[in-house]
Amino acid sequence: MIIIQGENPSRPEITQNQLSRLVRGLVFIDIKFVDPISTQRWDAILQSMAEVARQEYARTNQGWDTIIDHMLQKAFKELKEPHSTYFDAAQTQAFMQSMTGKFSGIGVGMSSDPLGMKVELVYPNSGASRADLRENDVIAWVDGRCVKGLPVEDIVKLIGGPAGTSVVIKIIRDGQLRDPVKIMRAEVEAPNAFSKMASPGIGYVYFSEFREKTDKQVFSLIRELRAQGARAVILDVRGNPGGFVPTVASIASEFLRDKDEIVSFKHQGQVAAKAVTKGDGIFADIPVIVLIDGFSASASEILSAALQDKRRGYTVIGSRSYGKGTQQVIMEQGDGRSLKITENRWHTPNDRNIDARHDPKTGEEIPGTGGVVPDIIVSVTAEQAAKIAKDIRLELFGRPLSNPRAPDPVLDKAIEVLSSGKAR
Repeated sequence: MIIIQGENPSRPEITQNQLSRLVRGLVFIDIKFVDPISTQRWDAILQSMAEVARQEYARTNQGWDTIIDHMLQKAFKELKEPHSTYFDAAQTQAFMQSMTGKFSGIGVGMSSDPLGMKVELVYPNSGASRADLRENDVIAWVDGRCVKGLPVEDIVKLIGGPAGTSVVIKIIRDGQLRDPVKIMRAEVEAPNAFSKMASPGIGYVYFSEFREKTDKQVFSLIRELRAQGARAVILDVRGNPGGFVPTVASIASEFLRDKDEIVSFKHQGQVAAKAVTKGDGIFADIPVIVLIDGFSASASEILSAALQDKRRGYTVIGSRSYGKGTQQVIMEQGDGRSLKITENRWHTPNDRNIDARHDPKTGEEIPGTGGVVPDIIVSVTAEQAAKIAKDIRLELFGRPLSNPRAPDPVLDKAIEVLSSGKAR
């Protein structure tokens, strides 16, 4: 790859540190990418990166740090793999926060509204909760500025900020603009799990992500349900995008027998790692059903596929899952930037890979491919699924449910199967 220098004498030359950062990124791609990259493909990637460098060096005032950012972004784009990407410092921070479920802000979930931003959820023990913000309030003014018509991301930036700082907002409630209210920003942790008795003898556990301590949280909730008389359990991972592999392996292992395989990971066609149970799981004798949908991905699919392969009877109910049968690794560059690349494909105990197929030219997913196919398919409309998901979120946040509660035929079917003894 040739990087043109000398055509713009006012521009400083690339430094050794900058060049090293570029080379490290390319080496990382070559070593870690899930599939071998042919010489011909590397030539195309390097040529496209060189073209980015030529254009930006000659036509813009970008510094070399930014040009290298764009070159690496181009390299990842050329991989045509949807889960491999280059993160700048802000994107890295946002991604890391998403993995912990923690963020700094006033503590609300929002959606767009013609008058500003509509409050969908208020986080417990947050600044918004203490200021008595409520669902369906519309944030119309932020720090003296009317936000009507602003893009969603701009309003979010105005409202957000470091813990310990404050923001003054005006809300519209029941059609009336209220007086300004000052809200302190703080670190907020999104609720992740809750449980209930779904039916006599049947417990229910929902969790939204596989965070570092989700396994311990789930185990504690199941123990509480058993103390309440639960003889079977429903694990609901609908809408759950995944998370940490050790967490899902820990959860799955407690429902399996000694030396049962949970998941294996293959890099460039060779087995790189496996997760296998050690000893019988504490819940191995409890009938269990996993609920999934098209937004259940990654770790959610590892859990449902492992139990589907190793447990007897009807184990998975709902609709085909998302189809993300890959594992990613992060390399931080030491300056806030990071590289996220698909390193492995994971396989179920029966050696199934559920990754959706992708168009080799665009990298886009081919609809109807991949995913975990439930043992019992229960179809719901998109509108019905949205209502069910909203009620689940309200339960998760400890808020009053809609009246009447949205019917949930997927949960109903799971209760029916467990009551009939067809899940073991």
